[in-house]
Amino acid sequence: MASIADSDRLLSSMQELLKDAGLYNRQHGYYARVMSGTLSLFILGIMGIILTHNTLWILLLVAVFQSFVSTQFGFLAHDAVHDQIFASQKANRAIALFCGFVMWLSPSWWGDKHNTHHRYPNALGKDRDINISIFALTQIQALSKHWPITIIVKYQAIFFVPAIFMLEALSIRLDSLQHLIFSLLGKKEVTYRPVEFAIFLIHPIVYFGLLFWLIDPWYHAALFIVVHQGFLGAYMGLVFATNHKGMLMIDEDTKLDSLRLQVLTTRNVTGGWLVDFLMGGLNFQIPHHINSWMPRCNLKKANEICRDFCEEHDITYCEMSVWKAYHTIFAFLHRIGSVLRKKLATS
Repeated sequence: MASIADSDRLLSSMQELLKDAGLYNRQHGYYARVMSGTLSLFILGIMGIILTHNTLWILLLVAVFQSFVSTQFGFLAHDAVHDQIFASQKANRAIALFCGFVMWLSPSWWGDKHNTHHRYPNALGKDRDINISIFALTQIQALSKHWPITIIVKYQAIFFVPAIFMLEALSIRLDSLQHLIFSLLGKKEVTYRPVEFAIFLIHPIVYFGLLFWLIDPWYHAALFIVVHQGFLGAYMGLVFATNHKGMLMIDEDTKLDSLRLQVLTTRNVTGGWLVDFLMGGLNFQIPHHINSWMPRCNLKKANEICRDFCEEHDITYCEMSVWKAYHTIFAFLHRIGSVLRKKLATS
């Protein structure tokens, strides 16, 4: 393996290749189409609620549709936090705040957690994305769990989808609220704190108020909320799970240069234009980690350059189909859970 200094120069060389190919150039036209299209779908979903509020099964289909649209706003918030859309950081933050209002989350919480993840992907004790209270991503994590969480972790491959359906949407709201409260205590930095507090307070008034006003009887509205929030959480959770789960984990004894740190901990997912669309470009996770502010629509071209560069320098580049990716992830979760199954079977 090359020295760390040499490989850091390799990372710079790869980034220069991407820059020379024009892949860092802003793509305002692309993002204008994405934002207008997402807003149009959002309005279409609201019209669907108004027109179908008396027919429960159609209303629930609209709820699933709106969960898809809400996640598209999440992808836009992700791009804005990474400054992919505009050269102006203020303009990017404005987009992130708007998406945060639609989704009911704190963009500053998301940015703080996600940017830390980019610096230390899959690094134990640093990357909060691998510190999940009800799941385990290493055997040590599994053995450290206590009852009743051990019941879930034992069979976490089975419980993963139901858990994110029920808890992911709630989790991002609680984490957002905690982040904003900590900012009042000086423990977290929130640049637009009054705006984010307003977002957090106004969104539920508008969301719950409109749904219970537009939908009658009330329990139809309640079912809409459960389905909408559940599928939103499941969709986001399943998309982000493909990026790093089951890949190399970094502990204190792992010595990696910056290039290998990003590439070896990360997985790309292939599947054509439909997968690209449904995953918001996040299936090209390796080039995204090579330079996080590269516009989403340039990631596919960047991926070819990154793959060729890594192959030239004998660096493993993980790409697999969406089906193989999920098979790998659930097999990984099952394998980690086995340590608890064996322990409890012998106790």
